[in-house]
Amino acid sequence: MNWLLIMIGVSLPFPDYSLVSKALLASLFFWLFFYNSWQEKKQLLNANKKVLMSVTSLFLLFVFGITYTDNLQAIPKETTLKIVFLVVPLMIFSIQINRQIFETIYKYFSYSVALNSASAFVKVLIFKHFHLGNYLVYHDLSLFIEKHTTYYAMLVVLSALYFIWQILVSKNRRITNILLFIFSVFTLYMISNRISIVAMAVSSILLIISKLNKTKSLLYIFISIGFSVLILNLPNYKKRFNPDYLQNTNEVSLRKILWQSILETAKHNNIIFGTGSESKRDFLYQKYLENGLKIAYVEKYNAHNQYLEYLLDFGLVGVLLLLILLGFITIFFYKKTDFLALSILSVFVVFMLTESILERQTGIITFTFFISILLRINLSSNKRIKD
Repeated sequence: MNWLLIMIGVSLPFPDYSLVSKALLASLFFWLFFYNSWQEKKQLLNANKKVLMSVTSLFLLFVFGITYTDNLQAIPKETTLKIVFLVVPLMIFSIQINRQIFETIYKYFSYSVALNSASAFVKVLIFKHFHLGNYLVYHDLSLFIEKHTTYYAMLVVLSALYFIWQILVSKNRRITNILLFIFSVFTLYMISNRISIVAMAVSSILLIISKLNKTKSLLYIFISIGFSVLILNLPNYKKRFNPDYLQNTNEVSLRKILWQSILETAKHNNIIFGTGSESKRDFLYQKYLENGLKIAYVEKYNAHNQYLEYLLDFGLVGVLLLLILLGFITIFFYKKTDFLALSILSVFVVFMLTESILERQTGIITFTFFISILLRINLSSNKRIKD
């Protein structure tokens, strides 16, 4: 069972989206029929039911939204994605899993991200060597990563966080971990996703201040903020976010108009309950057009913000549930003094500000898989991770 869980982590960064699905299905099949008895599953689920309900609440919200959606045709396909919110927690909370297993999963996941990034860069360099084009820029590099760049950046931040953690808690392979962390930062720079730098700064600060004294922590915070500002002002970022690339507007203005269109739509719809799971968004697309966001209208952009995404589909009820869930998990990890878990959670929380993380396969599986495991191991032990 442990190796199947490792395979889920390893397959997350790779381009073939079906690979992680196969690893997940294999894990579920083995768990259902071979891992332990149904009686033991039931006992474990009953023992962990309060925390279990926190993660599965996202699936229950989706089911609730089906009852009043105006787009039932999209529900079967969407259910195959959102059911992960149910089946992964059920599996994780009904098996025996400890911190050592989590550490192994996290390690192989992080190495897998680094390997996949290195593979993409090798391909790019081969193309450049044979004069087939220079793809070391954001929109071209994404062709070799073969994943949505924001989601891939999230995976890189999570892996970089692992290398920071190892540098802090272990003297083994410290040089290797430092080099892999530097490579992760280089990958983020080449991808040129701004929110990833913010997520890296926030998560690493949370992790490091838990290990250092107050003076060193303050020093690191200043260094982290300064380094983040420096990266955001380097050529790749400036090139990606210049007015020409963003159709004669800057990113802040674009986001402002995008979110303004969403809030206008939310007010037009049922502000309390929204319009239901995967409801039609013709009114929103028309607002994009009216407010001058032609590309958002043509490409049918989603909210690019998980909180606003839930506002559209589930209204204030959905946003409140999401905030309660994230707040509950934050308090739970804090009480358990698990600052690595808090740091990992912060990556998702920050990325949700500029991307609808829980609307795509990579985001849904990554969030549910890691958070479920971290909740489960903290229920089993009060000890800190390699403290």
